[in-house]
Amino acid sequence: MNCFRTTALAIVLSVVLTPCLAQQHAAKPATAPAVSLQTLISVIAVDEKASYTVNDWSSLKQTGLVFSIKDNGDHCAKARVLTFGRVSVCYSGPRAGLMSINISKTGFGDGAFGVSSDTLAEDLKKLLGPDTQVSRIRGLCPDDGAVRGTFISSFTIKGRKPLYAYSSYDMGGSAANYDYELTITLNKDDLDKDPLYKCD
Repeated sequence: MNCFRTTALAIVLSVVLTPCLAQQHAAKPATAPAVSLQTLISVIAVDEKASYTVNDWSSLKQTGLVFSIKDNGDHCAKARVLTFGRVSVCYSGPRAGLMSINISKTGFGDGAFGVSSDTLAEDLKKLLGPDTQVSRIRGLCPDDGAVRGTFISSFTIKGRKPLYAYSSYDMGGSAANYDYELTITLNKDDLDKDPLYKCD
């Protein structure tokens, strides 16, 4: 009789607890892979002694991210990046190889970068290491400020060819609507020709 009661109790507990445990397990949100800014940038940064001008698309394997390919050919993924928090990462370029990377996020969430001060050059050097050579091309535009702003810098990681960074933020009226973007490109012409990067 005792054995029967024990077995019956075990069955009842199993029936009650199994759905609860399954629900708890299912409720865990998917976690975006963690990756450093250095790794994301190194994918497009070309060796300074290389005869080629772009790294091929297979270099994306170094990030450990799972990418989806957009209609325009961009390779995009979700990731967690130190100082940025949860972000969207998109690589662009011709069929020959990688030309630029765009890192973007909405809302302060778990991190923000270069929020309302002209610190892009300093922040890049801090994040990429003391051997990184950084030069400011343009700071805040005259109409920029705490609500909206843009910066442009050039920088060189030791042993790599120069890169160009464009950073923008827009508070959108509240912290929840905060938009941030960091675009890093191999081609300075992208910054010279596109009116988006110029002050009004």
